[in-house]
Amino acid sequence: MATTTTTTTTTTTTTTTSVIELYTTVLGRPADGAGLKYWQDAFATLANAAPVTTQAERESYAFKKIALEFSSSSEHKGHGAKDHAAEVKYAFKNAHNYDADNATVQAYVAKLDAGTFTLGDLVVDIIGSAKLTPNGKLHLDHKTKFSEHFVNKHTTISFSLMQIATKQFSVINDEAASLEYAETSTEALEADVTAPVFDKAAVKGDKLVITYQDENNLNTTTADKASFLVHANKMVVDVSSAVVDAAAKTVTLTLANAVAATDKVDVSYFAAPADDSLSNAAVQDAAGNDVIFLNQAPVMNDTGTMPPVDGTKPAPVDGTKPAPADGTKPAPVDGTKPAPVDGTNPPPADGTKPAPVDGTKPAPVDGTNPPPADGTTTSAPTPVLGTSAVDTLTGKVGVADTFALAATTITTLMSDAGSSVGSSATTAPSTTTVDAITNFVSGTDKIQLTVALANAVNGTNSTLYTATTTTGLVTTDFVATTATGLAADAGNVRFYFNTSNNGLFLDAKGDTVIDATGAYTAGAADDFAVLQLTGAVTATDFVFA
Repeated sequence: MATTTTTTTTTTTTTTTSVIELYTTVLGRPADGAGLKYWQDAFATLANAAPVTTQAERESYAFKKIALEFSSSSEHKGHGAKDHAAEVKYAFKNAHNYDADNATVQAYVAKLDAGTFTLGDLVVDIIGSAKLTPNGKLHLDHKTKFSEHFVNKHTTISFSLMQIATKQFSVINDEAASLEYAETSTEALEADVTAPVFDKAAVKGDKLVITYQDENNLNTTTADKASFLVHANKMVVDVSSAVVDAAAKTVTLTLANAVAATDKVDVSYFAAPADDSLSNAAVQDAAGNDVIFLNQAPVMNDTGTMPPVDGTKPAPVDGTKPAPADGTKPAPVDGTKPAPVDGTNPPPADGTKPAPVDGTKPAPVDGTNPPPADGTTTSAPTPVLGTSAVDTLTGKVGVADTFALAATTITTLMSDAGSSVGSSATTAPSTTTVDAITNFVSGTDKIQLTVALANAVNGTNSTLYTATTTTGLVTTDFVATTATGLAADAGNVRFYFNTSNNGLFLDAKGDTVIDATGAYTAGAADDFAVLQLTGAVTATDFVFA
């Protein structure tokens, strides 16, 4: 009987090094633990199944197969190598740490064009040639040591941590100090997974400074002025610029007009869709942790001192104390306490207790909702659009609010929203210049549309809306989407709700297309933002009147 001997390949240090060298040459970054383990196992499986005889041939076969997989990956394609010459230059620079000369590039291109070389063959050959030179071998050794260090030290790797490690990885050259620096820099940021926290805000003239708390510095390049909304006495003040001071952990807004000493100022920040990227348009720290939104945060007004009221002392500018009536003491209302100055309670009726508005609660002071009739029922509908340039309404906690859109046609809705975009727009309509609702609770609160407006949207729905309709918008008139992969809907006019940023939009012709990458195409000047909310809204949250 003949005896058959089977050779089994196991994961070795050589295998680990080979896989790490593919990460270096093809992806330009260090290996991660999960990926390294996957390709180590794949290497062993491919080598054992290789249709060759010797161990060296088996390993070579597996190495080229995996190299081809790396070169065909979407991550590699994202580096922008569009032709054979670009592929050669990219891999050669990563492996050798210097640019290939033209003769070398053309020699490799000829083999790729002729089909005698695959991209896997190219990568394996370039790595092999780098190891034959002292500088190339030293360069690959340093990159391999960094990857091993990174995998051993970081068992859990976030997207932002990998971005930081890749940046450090790219500066490694033939100096040992570079390797040590890269390792130390990566370790220092490992634990930062917490977003900066809002601390305070203050304004003086035309400069409004927002201060955050964070264990690391802020990212200096990603604050977007369009993400901020400033009110002075409830009137919008345009923001001219936003500048980050990384070390001070502040964002300074330059206002188009200086505020007065008596102005009551607030600032809102509409956060960009959160992710771990260091390049998205968000206020974030150096590790890529995005700041969450601010909703009308009070701003300390340090612009100046108000004129004196009694000729002896200046009136306070923070609203905490009333101006003295006699120059020495505040005028008491009930004989014991000064009268409040913030409008939250009316003067007491009997000298002992404040007069209630509805029998149970004081009247609201922000003007966003009228007081309920009996303290418990739903508040009256409040127009949202058409009352000012930008309206921001706040729902009452624990109360079923109804917020009404005053427009009766799509044209008047677009005019009130003031956020239409042109036919050449390539980004979705902005939600930072439109009306907003905060504290909206889906399933409890309602958005009221006029029957005429609802039927103007209507889409392909054959049943018109009436004031008695109880089912909300039909699915052809309302779509909730992540704003990716949204195809044009055969000319149907519809609302759609972007679950990534809580923005309610209207596609007035049904020709908006958003591809799988999030790229936005507007068919004409007919796509615009209607509302910005701080929570979700569904089709059943709409009512009609």
